[in-house]
Amino acid sequence: MNTNAQANLKQLSALLRQGEGPAIFGVRPDGTIQRIGTKPGSSWDQVEVLRLCRQEQPLVAMMNVVGRQNRTKFRDGLVKSLIEAKLLELTIPDKPRSSKQKDRLTEKGKRRFQ
Repeated sequence: MNTNAQANLKQLSALLRQGEGPAIFGVRPDGTIQRIGTKPGSSWDQVEVLRLCRQEQPLVAMMNVVGRQNRTKFRDGLVKSLIEAKLLELTIPDKPRSSKQKDRLTEKGKRRFQ
């Protein structure tokens, strides 16, 4: 690997460690890497979950639609971000780990899919 490639990998690695979530990077004419912005829009998985949640759905049903198996990673990685964006809400907010817990679209989420 040439020196420029090694330097670019180190620079990219440092940018990724900043922990600002998904991002888009570009290469400047001088060969250095620049963070252009965050990933635009929702992921395919997020859109499918939101479509499914027009009616109340348990976490397992959402996982099946997008082919996920790890409940914790799915809840913490995908569902939590939709709840924080106020697109999804819990049916039993006081008991987030209840076996009867389901998720549904908020008013903001419903407007997004009209």
